Amino acid sequence: MNPLFRLLTWFGLWPLRLLGRLPLGLGRCVVRPLGPVLRMSMRRRAGIARRNLALCFSDWPEDQRERVLRNHFIQLAESVAEIAVAWQHKAPLAPSHGELCGLENLAAARSDGSGVLLITGHVTCLELGARLFGEQIPACGIYRPLRNRMLNDFQNQGRARFAERMIPRDDLRAMVRQLRSGGVLWYAPDQDFGAERSHFAPF
Repeated sequence: MNPLFRLLTWFGLWPLRLLGRLPLGLGRCVVRPLGPVLRMSMRRRAGIARRNLALCFSDWPEDQRERVLRNHFIQLAESVAEIAVAWQHKAPLAPSHGELCGLENLAAARSDGSGVLLITGHVTCLELGARLFGEQIPACGIYRPLRNRMLNDFQNQGRARFAERMIPRDDLRAMVRQLRSGGVLWYAPDQDFGAERSHFAPF
């Protein structure tokens, strides 16, 4: 990596480090104003979200769908604070951060020693949910390696606070070993590769 780019990346990570030291509520307030900025700068994504809302909720008034769209980008901004807390907060998270439900289903699936592939939605609060889950259930996560090595290391070091380890998405052998050992493997798919290369679950 270019030394100058490495230095810029290092300094650029400090806002996340500082956010992670704030109480979550305060951190959300700090980044919430970025919601409209994200919406304006991510016009293509906003257009996709608008179209999806129209397809899924055609019976809603347009102003209601626009309100949901605005709120989504506010929550997207707030997720920056949630990521910071999930990756940087040293002590276990307080119960006020969230509640895990349905763990008895996971326990039942593992009762005979089988490994479990846990598939969840890829939502804005994913990292916070993963931290809450990982503090109670040891699991490995599947991830897409980032091109920027410093960002990739920062991400994985943060996730190491609550995950057994992170497995690159192309390391199928490591995934199989995790399942064969009776472990939990968490995967949060987030991309549509088209009907020919995907299976669309009826959520």
